[in-house]
Formats: sequence, structure tokens, C-alpha cells
Amino acid sequence: MEKVYIAIPYSSVDKEESFKLANKAAAFYYNKGFIVYSPISHSHPIAIQEDLPKGFDFWEKIDYEFIDWCDYVVVVKMQGWDKSTGVKKEIEYCKKTNKPFCYLELDELYDSKELMFRSVDFGLSYKKERYEMLKEYNAQNQTNYSYISECVYHMYKNRIKIEKISQTFGYTNQGIHAMLTKLQVKRRNHGGKRNVIEVPNNVIKDIVETNTTHDFMSKKHGISAPIISKIRKGTWHGLRG
Repeated sequence: MEKVYIAIPYSSVDKEESFKLANKAAAFYYNKGFIVYSPISHSHPIAIQEDLPKGFDFWEKIDYEFIDWCDYVVVVKMQGWDKSTGVKKEIEYCKKTNKPFCYLELDELYDSKELMFRSVDFGLSYKKERYEMLKEYNAQNQTNYSYISECVYHMYKNRIKIEKISQTFGYTNQGIHAMLTKLQVKRRNHGGKRNVIEVPNNVIKDIVETNTTHDFMSKKHGISAPIISKIRKGTWHGLRG
């Protein structure tokens, strides 16, 4: 069985929320058949009970030993992950030792409704961050109607108002409604066919950009290894969600 190390911000964020989210991420990979080492899940209760240091300096060498032992490192993208000293050092250590690592988005752990309700717990605004990200992507893909359609559908599924979507992509409200209608009809038409698989765009991005084995990504996302291979080669023609 493959072994996974969970990297997540701790000393620079709400420690209890980090602990809860680390446990959620660990369970996510346990359910997919991995052996998991989650340093925050393991060390947080000990540090609280025995009043041990909370900073990464105290735990650094211990954590590196476990990174060496694991097959992959997973970085949980809790708010502040990119500013966390500990997470930065863990990523640097992975690069230095050629240890494969990947990222875990919060919307892979929670459905969109639950994630938005828990946004205060995580210290972020899911809707705002998703909106700003898609707005930036739109600026780079203004002529790609298919790409914009996928972004519109993703925003709509995450309960962002039609007016806000219109502002993002420069379409009228009626134009956005028409676009969503076409996409929904397309999905209904594909619904009766066999072997038609819809893969979310964030999953495709993770598969393409992450340097891990096909089997690892297959377990992580519940997609067969042959499809993972096709996505990475650019020869897969299923639905994007």
C-alpha cells in the first residue's frame, strides 16, 4: 500500500481548524486505500497536552523523516498554505529529495454547499476566491467560448448569482441563461450514453500538473488509470465539469 504525508498550515493559522481539516484530509486518503501519516493529527493533541512547542522548527527534522518514509506528500490548500513557513519548507524538501507532491483543494473534501457554509471556519470566502480566479482566467481566454461556458457552469453550480457571472465574462444576463441552457441540454443528451465520464476542471488540472503515478491519481480521484493516462497525453475527449 502506498503511503501519503499530509502537509497543512498550523502555527500561523487557527490550530483547532487546522487539526480538524488535517483529520478530514487523512480520512479522505484512508478511504481511498492509502496508508496516511498526518503530522498535525498525530502531534497536535500531544503538543496541547504536554505543552510542546507549536512552531515548525521543533518538528522539522521529525517531519522530514516521515516525508522520506512516505511515497507522496499532499499539500492541503487551506487558507495561508502558500504563506506557511512549515508548508514552504516541506515543499522545498520534496523538491530537494525528488519526492512527488500534489495539492488537495478544499472542494475535494467538501461539497460546494458545505464548503461555503464552513468558509468562516476556514478563514476564507470560497465564493469570492472562486470568482476572482475565474475572472483572471477569463481575461486570458476571452475568445474561447467553450472554456468560458465551462467556467460559467462551474460558477452557477457553486451558487454564484447570474448578475455576478455576467460581470465576470462581459455577457448579458440573458446570454448567461442561454449558455447554461445549452450546457444542461448537452449533459442530458450525454446522460444516456455509456462510458461518458464527466471530470471536473480542477481534477483535470491536478492530473496534468502533478508529478505522481497514474495509480496514485486514480485512487485520489476515483478515475481509472487509462483515463488518467489519456488526460495527461491530451487524447481524452470526455465531458469536463
